[in-house]
Amino acid sequence: MFTHQPTLATAGFAAALLFISLSGCAPEATKPGPSAATAPASLEAVFSSTAPAGAVSIAEARRNPRPGEPIALFGKVMGLREPFVAGRAAVVIGDDDVLDSCDESGTDPCKEPWDCCCEDKTLIRNHIATVQVLGPSGEVIQHSLEGLHGLEKLSSIVVSGVVGEGSSAETFIVNADAIHVKP
Repeated sequence: MFTHQPTLATAGFAAALLFISLSGCAPEATKPGPSAATAPASLEAVFSSTAPAGAVSIAEARRNPRPGEPIALFGKVMGLREPFVAGRAAVVIGDDDVLDSCDESGTDPCKEPWDCCCEDKTLIRNHIATVQVLGPSGEVIQHSLEGLHGLEKLSSIVVSGVVGEGSSAETFIVNADAIHVKP
């Protein structure tokens, strides 16, 4: 398990990401990130072919977050128009037990169904988590997670790690040590 503690800059980065304005449906799409072939070894080592055991929903994980506590949770890459952080190993996932991506609504009015624009913004804010991968120095690795091991918008994942510094009832951060992308 990764033992480095994140810096306050890391916690601030994740908090800022979660407080980004939740935008509605927008016409602009993003292109996939770099391939696994160019990912640093420390990032590649986080991806797992098996799902971590004991995973809980994001709603359950957010009930009483305690920084440094081990956690395993599941979710879906959704909740923001841009759930992947450009140039950083961080992604926002939503609780797919509570939130529906717009493609699940039956009407699918959005070109970007992962933004959950059909859901209440408060509901979204209360049911998302930032998953980030820290490097040896304790900072978020400077490489996008998008496209690695099939990780894309609307992918379902299971993550294990520790609750990140700066987590609270309003902001939930997981410093991942294992990410399993469901087939």
